[in-house]
Amino acid sequence: MSDTPLVWCPGCRPEADQIAEMLETLWCGTHMPERAGADDGAVSFGLDPGTEAEQSRALCAFVHRDRPAMGEGLLSDRPMDAVG
Repeated sequence: MSDTPLVWCPGCRPEADQIAEMLETLWCGTHMPERAGADDGAVSFGLDPGTEAEQSRALCAFVHRDRPAMGEGLLSDRPMDAVG
């Protein structure tokens, strides 16, 4: 078996043994499957742009928040009697 995969169109060569041969699937123009489905319009893949932007801002604020420097504000830095 070669280490280089063979380019394979399942429509042109349906009998190809995908286990015995190393195949890279590449559909030809004649056999290319439809990309649009009958229910594509009924499915929502994301949020509306306003909501998505609001969530992105919240995540960005969280990731880039001010945090204490390493070793500051940790529980282990306080005396035991200050820990409640």
